[in-house]
Amino acid sequence: MNRNPYRIGIAVVATILTLPCFGFCAIGALHAQESPDQAFFWTGLYIGLDLVLIGLVVWLWNWALRRTTPPTGCPNCGYDLSGRRRDRCPECGIARRP
Repeated sequence: MNRNPYRIGIAVVATILTLPCFGFCAIGALHAQESPDQAFFWTGLYIGLDLVLIGLVVWLWNWALRRTTPPTGCPNCGYDLSGRRRDRCPECGIARRP
């Protein structure tokens, strides 16, 4: 499997940078206690922000861990088939792309 370490590094850094932001829910709960008339608004705002951040982190990790197959690679396992004369991949046995 070809995984780009640069992409994984971006996902790790983004995860580390968003971890302190998950404390927004606690800040929202504390802010809601100070102004009970706006408690629903602030709590919902911070929980919504946390959900957006979690979604962003999940999307980044999905993007980072996606395989990058070379154009001459096997469609199943990504093994580089350039220069091979056989019609099957030696790694997984699937038929070669036309």
